[in-house]
Amino acid sequence: MSGICSFLSSVKFYGRSRTTTFRDDKQGFLEKPDCFVVALLLLAMTAKMFPQERDITMNYLKKLKTVLSLTIFLLIVCGLIYPAAMALAGRLFFHRQADGNLIYVNGKAVGSELIGQDFTGPQFMKCRPSAVRYNTYTAEMKESGEYKGVSSGSGNLAPSNPALKARINKDAEKFVSENPSVRKRDIPADMLAQSGSGLDPHISPRAAAAQIPAISKASGISEQELAKIVDKNTERKLLGIFGEERVNVLKVNLDIKKKLTAALH
Repeated sequence: MSGICSFLSSVKFYGRSRTTTFRDDKQGFLEKPDCFVVALLLLAMTAKMFPQERDITMNYLKKLKTVLSLTIFLLIVCGLIYPAAMALAGRLFFHRQADGNLIYVNGKAVGSELIGQDFTGPQFMKCRPSAVRYNTYTAEMKESGEYKGVSSGSGNLAPSNPALKARINKDAEKFVSENPSVRKRDIPADMLAQSGSGLDPHISPRAAAAQIPAISKASGISEQELAKIVDKNTERKLLGIFGEERVNVLKVNLDIKKKLTAALH
């Protein structure tokens, strides 16, 4: 050990001693090599004394290089090339869908086929109940703090929660008051159940048919014409077997508005 210490203490780089000294009261002045030099020497000694460990270290470094290379490759492909290719393909081949299936009237976007809206006029069809009110709030609601920004989601109330029962009863009373021809027990389920997103643009054909008499009375459009409008804007099952038939409320109301505008002229 004393030989190793003597060897370490005499190491020089570029003609200069790379050692430092410190005071030991028992042994006088001793020399202490720099940590960097010691590390290099220990690595060199380990490589000679333990060749098996050296091979293990080199193998580990090779595997680490492979892992890092694969990570960088996947980062470039999945994080840059693939998203850019999908965005380009969307713009070239699915431009309307990439823009959010927007609906334009006279060159102005009035909504999206994928997001419901809150309609209050008696001459228009109503969407399902929404926990976020389809992000439609008055100035008073905003000032009172009821409006907390654009959001989506449902109330997530448990079946045992009294607030759920109260909310359903309130919506049922509202639906019956707006549609006197419908009895409370005959209200379509989707007109009482909130959607998971709170932004569902569709209702069932049965829910649409239940609103036709009241809309006809308020708008002056015949029930037969309204039934044709509903049928026109009913989306069928995918391939005839997947999903359910559904009515796009926004499209129905836009067609109703066209009829009302045409009647004024």
